[in-house]
Order: sequence, then C-alpha cells, then structure tokens
Amino acid sequence: TFEQLSKEDLYLILMERVNVFVVEQTCPYPEIDHRDQDALHLIAKENGTIVAYCRIFQNGIMYKEASIGRVLVTQAGRKKGYGKLLLIKALEKLSELGE
Repeated sequence: TFEQLSKEDLYLILMERVNVFVVEQTCPYPEIDHRDQDALHLIAKENGTIVAYCRIFQNGIMYKEASIGRVLVTQAGRKKGYGKLLLIKALEKLSELGE
C-alpha cells in the first residue's frame, strides 16, 4: 500500500515512472495524479535498484473493474523476464483480493 512504501521507494518509483513514461517515451504529462494513495504498488528490484513496477487498483477505484497500470520495466531490467513476472504477480494479487 502507499502507506507501506518507504520514502526512498516512493521517490525511486516516481523517478522511474518519469524516466520511462515522460522522458523515454516523450509523453509530457503530469505523472503524479493523486491515485497512488489508493493503489497497491508492486516493485521488482535487482541489487536494490527498481527494475520493474506497476500499480494495482481494486474494483471501483479507477474503473468499475480492477485494473493494473503504470506498468514499466526499466532499461536495466529489460530482456530479463521482469515484465512477465510482474504481471503474473499482479494478477495473483488481484486474485487474492477476490477481484
């Protein structure tokens, strides 16, 4: 949950989201959207560095259905299977929550 994130992890998540979505994909938009507080955050790290991330919303928070968003794999984490593992874990979490 948002409350369980350390300040350092939150900072790193936001930094990687800006790096991937705004800088790398050249999509200038407000990345911080006041939705993080309601999300579950799934982080994959390699040697203390974020290599993959997504946020998960239960039914009725973002949409009528549960959703997975802000899915990213950093350049350092690509071609290593982190994206697939991240989505498997996200779907497992939604299943645990009964979504």
